[in-house]
Parts: sequence; C-alpha cells; structure tokens
Amino acid sequence: MKKTSLMMLIGTVVMVLILSAPVLAQRPAGSPSGSPARAALGPAYETTGDPEQEAADEMNRILRSLRVIQAFFGIPEEVLEDIVADTYDKMLGLLQEKHELVLELRALLEEKNPPPGQVGQLVVDIRELQHEINTISQEWGDAIEAVLDEEQAERLAMVRRVAGILPAFKQVGLIPPPPPRVRPSDE
Repeated sequence: MKKTSLMMLIGTVVMVLILSAPVLAQRPAGSPSGSPARAALGPAYETTGDPEQEAADEMNRILRSLRVIQAFFGIPEEVLEDIVADTYDKMLGLLQEKHELVLELRALLEEKNPPPGQVGQLVVDIRELQHEINTISQEWGDAIEAVLDEEQAERLAMVRRVAGILPAFKQVGLIPPPPPRVRPSDE
C-alpha cells in the first residue's frame, strides 16, 4: 500500500470517528427494564410512551446522521434537502406507526400472560415497518452516492473499507463505546 493511500485511510478513519461522535452519543441506553420478555426484545423496543415524540426524536437522529455525511462529503445543503424532501413525510409517518406498535407491544408485555399471537403479530408488523424505513434510508444512501464526484466517491470507498475493520478496533477497546444516553426518565 502506498504511503499516500495509508495516510488517506488514516485520515478517513479519524474523520469518520470525529464526525460520527455526536451521532453515536445519541444511541439509546441499555435494555428496557421490566418484564424478562420485554428485556429480551432489547433497546429497539424502548419507548417513552409518546409515539409522535419518539418518531420525531428518531427522525432527528437520522437527520443528524445525514448532516454528518453532508459535512464529510461537502454536499451542498440544497442537494441534501432535495434527496430527503420527497420521502421525509413518509419516513416520519412510518416511524410514528412503528413507535405506536412498540408502545402497544410494551403494554401487552406488561400483562402477566400476554397473548402470544398478538405479541408475535406486533413483532412481525414492527419488523415490516422497519424494513420500509430501511428501504427509504437505502434510497437516500443511493441518491447521495449518485451525486458524489470522483474524489468523494473515493472517500466513500475508503469509508467502506474502514467500516469493515472498525469492529475489530471496537472489540479490543481501541474505539471505546459511546457513553450511555441519559433519558429524562432516568434522572
């Protein structure tokens, strides 16, 4: 590997870590408390009880991630807005629907003997919504990739290579986990 390529790789790793720090710090904290069944579902099923607020919070986390990408690649503001504009309302609606179902699922899991059929159907419905959300995110990613010039495309290729090795760095503690996020209810 040429010295220039190595320096570019190191520079990309540092830039990705610096730019992603604010986004990583927004990660939900730990597992939900309460029933073992709910705890087994993990943090993806956490909610504060207000689906509209949860959807808005998640949308804000997504937009912050898009801003990190915009800053990293130097994408003009209006280009990013054009990419997101057509599907923003659909994404927000899907997020709200997902959080409504999560709230319903959590209520069921609070019962002593939750009906397995209902629990299973809610989990399936939530996963289907998450698939639709992921599809929109992928469309945004594809649209961003389509507007990159040659140098930006090289930077993206470098980020993709770095992404493949980051788990190894995390595994041995070279990249520490972000601090746990404190929710107002935790204080």
